[in-house]
Amino acid sequence: MRICQSGSPFLRRKWEGVRIKFRAADLTVLDNLVEKVPNTMDLMSAMHGIQGLERFYDLRIDDMAHGLLDDKQYDIRLTYRDLIAMGNLMFQQHDYQAAAKWYRMACKSELEDSDALFYSILGNPSEYLHRQYIKSLFIYESCKSDPSHTAEEAFIAVENSMADIKQEDLNRLMAKLNSPENDVQIERELYHTKRRPSKFEIGCRGLYRRKPKLVCRYKFTTTPFLRLAPLKFEEINLNPYIGMYHNVLYDSEIEGLKMQWPNLANGYAVTRNGSETRDAVARHARERINRRIIDMTGFDISKSERLQVANYGVGTFFKPHFDYTSDGIETPDASALGGRLASIIFYASDVPQGGATVFPQIKVSVLPRKGSSLFWFNLFDDGTPDIRSQHSVCPVINGDRWTLTKWVPLFPQMFILPCKS
Repeated sequence: MRICQSGSPFLRRKWEGVRIKFRAADLTVLDNLVEKVPNTMDLMSAMHGIQGLERFYDLRIDDMAHGLLDDKQYDIRLTYRDLIAMGNLMFQQHDYQAAAKWYRMACKSELEDSDALFYSILGNPSEYLHRQYIKSLFIYESCKSDPSHTAEEAFIAVENSMADIKQEDLNRLMAKLNSPENDVQIERELYHTKRRPSKFEIGCRGLYRRKPKLVCRYKFTTTPFLRLAPLKFEEINLNPYIGMYHNVLYDSEIEGLKMQWPNLANGYAVTRNGSETRDAVARHARERINRRIIDMTGFDISKSERLQVANYGVGTFFKPHFDYTSDGIETPDASALGGRLASIIFYASDVPQGGATVFPQIKVSVLPRKGSSLFWFNLFDDGTPDIRSQHSVCPVINGDRWTLTKWVPLFPQMFILPCKS
């Protein structure tokens, strides 16, 4: 230590070099951390996911703020600033009812959020929050009490009235709104009006009636191999015909295909990533699954689109759509192979909550089950579209929804499945 303090030029240069290396290492660590920090797109995706959960499953925002999702309590809750961000999103979308709900919960958690460090860095959003809450309440109540008034007119009116309001007046108004008796009345008013759910949303909530006279059985006649190893089959719907095969996808096959997931875009490998083994494992799994599809259905899939891998995270859903080509999406080689006669979805994971496959036209809802496969027809025998095959994916509430999808083309099946007389 005395040598360092003596000012030795050699030691000073060595110490400076250590400091420079340390700073460079620090910057590298910080750069790596920044890459992992959620960006604006991640934030918007998360907020839209939360919005989807609330609307699809008719969840109370009061419950969501405290981690209660569709009657299941989770050890997590939205923070003060999370609630404000959700209110801002709803306000920007002109959904002032939902905005008021989120802002109301933010006001309730305001006293619990007293982190001085956050306030010093990010600022104190209290005044902004209070003004937004009052605006949302005013616009919602104005449009509700007098439908002839538009939200735009109410917005202009409240902006003008709030422009010159003083802080002490704002505090008094908030104290009045937050009083127990007024808060109960506000809550009642905000949750009194509900949007009528769509057929899709009703299915996501598990409110379809169960189909009667359906059976489970072993299938062993499709191919000779099934006489040795019959498949468990469950009827889901008779007209149109929808079925589910159980225990037809193994964990080793699932992991083999997931190994290639980082190199997949829309289910297709885009790079080798320097791993011949990884690609070989995935290719072997695909071949075995294709062989199993033949055993399950008896279809000719020698000329068909490749197996598609998809993953749905929390809040992710797929709106109602058709798989056949007449839905406005031209599939590869449609002119040579015809439309997508049938769809086969393998569930490669269990989903603890949410993520059902829903057929809104026929009111059928199927929950994912790892290792099982859902099968249905998209076209009639003559190749014309069956609009009853419209289907969708409900938002995932908890977990990941991994699926493998195979579309079976029409033309190769012409001599396998002739039209009924």
